[in-house]
Amino acid sequence: MESINESFSRFISAILLEDIDNVQWGVRCCVGAAISYFIGKSFWMDAKKLMSVVRINQIKDLSLLLDPASIVVPLIVSVSGKVGSNRPIKLKSSNLQPVILQETKKSCILKRQVQTQVDSRGNRNEVCSWKEEHVDTHTVNIEVPWYLDDGTGQVFVLQAQRASNFLESTVAHVAGYESKILPVRGTADDSQRELDYLVMNKVTKKPVLVTGTPLTVIGEAVKDDSGRIQIQKPKKGPFHVSGKNIDELIKDCKGGAWLCKCTSLLLASYGIFLIGKQAFHYITRRYSNQEPQNRVLDYATDTSGLDGEDAATDTSGLDGEDAATDTLGLDGEIAATAGEIAATAGDGLSVTELTPNLCAICVQQEYNSVLVPCGHMCCCLNCSSRLVVCPLCRRRIDQVVEVFRS
Repeated sequence: MESINESFSRFISAILLEDIDNVQWGVRCCVGAAISYFIGKSFWMDAKKLMSVVRINQIKDLSLLLDPASIVVPLIVSVSGKVGSNRPIKLKSSNLQPVILQETKKSCILKRQVQTQVDSRGNRNEVCSWKEEHVDTHTVNIEVPWYLDDGTGQVFVLQAQRASNFLESTVAHVAGYESKILPVRGTADDSQRELDYLVMNKVTKKPVLVTGTPLTVIGEAVKDDSGRIQIQKPKKGPFHVSGKNIDELIKDCKGGAWLCKCTSLLLASYGIFLIGKQAFHYITRRYSNQEPQNRVLDYATDTSGLDGEDAATDTSGLDGEDAATDTLGLDGEIAATAGEIAATAGDGLSVTELTPNLCAICVQQEYNSVLVPCGHMCCCLNCSSRLVVCPLCRRRIDQVVEVFRS
């Protein structure tokens, strides 16, 4: 059990340390896939809620559904009609009659600046200009009672601005504005009787929803004390005020859910690919390092007929115990097995005499590389590229040079 935990820890650490960038991007893609999945799920839930709404073809039929004997609480309905109002907002500069008006008040403090300019004749003239010192903007929406009328009846809509997908009127006409410039007391120059500061107040009124606009309202239908039918925001359920009908809203929700689902699948696939790619590289590197180790162990087994005690003391200038414990820059296990080969040499025989022209590490290919700066030539190019210190003198390797033997 401990070996499994250790192998798993080494696997995770190798991935995080060696290819941290790809793994990070893989994790980010998986997180993005999860977020996209939940967003798509919310779109699908909205579509299911809209499909469960009671569709009202004529507003006059709504009063029958609100009969106390047959009412289902809460009753979520979909009603379409044109906007109307008994007391619409009147604008001086426009014939539009909005029921929702956006009013923006802008207060600006102007500071008087006097600059002296010299003309071509050398005369000095003072030029006065105004610079904005402080601007304060406040926007408020004004809404009056309004209803939907389809020719068969009327239904009032409450707090439409709290609805989802609230569609502002396409009317981009600015109804008009009023601006006033007022002096600030205590800033007058006694000699010139001119003001140093001015305050400009500007009020802009813009219609958001005007009478005659076709709309679809989805919400809870109720009756007030006077028997008037109203549509309001339900405690639980959809509430929409939009220029699209209910079928178009359902289609939009399904389209959003499908798009989020495809995005989630793509991100999850790419994230898993990046993480799996790094895991595969790690496993293949581990296998490639294990293969020469197995060959070294096989060779050590073949030479086990030699006297073990003598072979352990005669290692061609290397101590067998040191060769087994000192690292060669590969894995610790490969370094130990290379030391075992040196320890299994026969009486008076060195490793190079037992394995002439063969690599001291893999014992399969001929040595064809020189280690710089020590100059020893005892390993093949493949094994030398993974060494950090020379296996003979333990000197650090700065460079590996390939040689061609004739």
